[in-house]
Amino acid sequence: MTRTDPDAQAPAPLVLIRYLNQCGALVTVTQNPNTPGQPRCYGASCAGCLDALFGTPTVLSSARDWASKHARECRALPQPDQQAA
Repeated sequence: MTRTDPDAQAPAPLVLIRYLNQCGALVTVTQNPNTPGQPRCYGASCAGCLDALFGTPTVLSSARDWASKHARECRALPQPDQQAA
């Protein structure tokens, strides 16, 4: 009998843009998987302070602007497990 993890089969978000914050942590803009007929949804997250912009359907320009501003201002160090990414 083979067990499958439903989350393992879910498509991963597509990384579109990467910025480095003041101390070298990645701030990424991603396109989240969407269902056919639904608008594209974008998000952004910081691998240093773990702040993120997700949830509501966000347009690419809003996610990009948030990530760019956050990268300019954030001084969090990269999380130890995120340095290899």
